[in-house]
Amino acid sequence: MQKYVNLKIMKKILIAIIALFPLLCSAQNVKPLTPEQQLEQAQKQLEEAQKAVEAAKANAQKAKQAAEQAKAKADAEKAKADAEKKRKEKEIAEKQAAIQAQIKKAQEEAARLNEEAEKLNAEAKKMNAESSSSAPQQKVVVTSDQTKTVKKESVTPAPKQGKPAQYGSVNGWSAISAPTPTVRQEVKPEVDVNTEVKYLAGAVPLVDGKVVFELNLDVPGQTASEIYDKAFEYVNNLTVDENQKDDSQLRSKIAIVNTSTHSIAAKMYEWLVFANTILMSDKAELSYTLIVNCADAHLNVRLERISYTYEPNRSTGFTESAHNIIADKYALNKKQTKVVRPYGKFRIKTIDRKDEIFNGFVNLFN
Repeated sequence: MQKYVNLKIMKKILIAIIALFPLLCSAQNVKPLTPEQQLEQAQKQLEEAQKAVEAAKANAQKAKQAAEQAKAKADAEKAKADAEKKRKEKEIAEKQAAIQAQIKKAQEEAARLNEEAEKLNAEAKKMNAESSSSAPQQKVVVTSDQTKTVKKESVTPAPKQGKPAQYGSVNGWSAISAPTPTVRQEVKPEVDVNTEVKYLAGAVPLVDGKVVFELNLDVPGQTASEIYDKAFEYVNNLTVDENQKDDSQLRSKIAIVNTSTHSIAAKMYEWLVFANTILMSDKAELSYTLIVNCADAHLNVRLERISYTYEPNRSTGFTESAHNIIADKYALNKKQTKVVRPYGKFRIKTIDRKDEIFNGFVNLFN
């Protein structure tokens, strides 16, 4: 057995020698390269290496350009995204600022109305106390010294519209949704502008430095509720009277009422027209608060918080309170004998409007 294995191994070795024999013979036949051949071979290898380097450089340049383009595209997209983000942030900030401004405005208006309500409530209580002890006599007392008599003029009363719809009440005060009023016939006071007497010293009273026109009217035989109903209807009609501003934000309206104290507060926005012809139109925005307090046999009306906005789109335009426009020292000459420019026309038209409103109240109860 061992002998058989050894023969088998020797056979394999012999086969391998026979297979390698041609290779050994060819190796012995290879001749060494001459120096010239070696140089030529080295040059060929150098050229191939240079070509490989150039190809590598070209590939590297292409890769660099591709990378730069990709970076530029990424930077552009990032810049665009940042710009869009900033735009959205700015838009959100502006919206939030606008909302905050509206909130602040609403809070200020609410505070103002609350303050006005407290003031009206106190005055109504005072008037009720005074009216209970006073003898009813027919008289008209206007704080403007120049308006000593009130001429009776015919006014077509609007049809009675019933009680106003009311929202939530706070301390007796209610914001209302007034019915659509009927436009009253405008009462034009007879004024001789050439004399200017009614527009001179004392025609514009100041209370605590502010312009306040006041009417006190005795109404014998009528209760506070009866006076309130008529006054409400009259003020409601004033809100749609001629020359009222047609603005969704600034529209004349009865702001709040207190039916228990028989008080009304209206905010008015009107056009004060100085001239209106084919060739020119000269007017100012007039805003004021009208406060009405009713007691048994007595009516008190105050026209206050007056302001003007004139030519807002011009460099000469302004928005200013009445005490800085129509007070004696601004609208009259030094001797106080004449109404002067530029504020004289504001004084004249404001007094005319005040007389028109107060005369309407007087005629309402005559």
